[in-house]
Amino acid sequence: MPSYHYASKSELKEAIHASYLLLDGEYKEVDENQKDIRISEVDKTPTEIIAYQLGWLHLVMSWDRDEKEGKDVIMPAPNYKWTGSNPKWPMARWIHINSVAPFKTFRAKIRKWKKYNALH
Repeated sequence: MPSYHYASKSELKEAIHASYLLLDGEYKEVDENQKDIRISEVDKTPTEIIAYQLGWLHLVMSWDRDEKEGKDVIMPAPNYKWTGSNPKWPMARWIHINSVAPFKTFRAKIRKWKKYNALH
């Protein structure tokens, strides 16, 4: 079963929250004065990683609010349905690949950033 299949919206929210907590734990060791340091071995700074995730989470929260209000859930691009009628791309899959999955990827990037930052 694909990793983006969730039994309910609550289960998806729990997956996002659990992934967030793991990433947040990695930030406890990042000095506030060093969070913008660019390391050539990592493509994003800790600040850029957080900015990316906050942007997606804001979008997810907006979609959730719009859905609760009975509005169409659309992509930011004008006149483009977010999931359309393609059953292979349900909303949960879009949210998963742009929130849960990056939390996991970014956790590895933060660990790598900390490792190389300590060497400099």
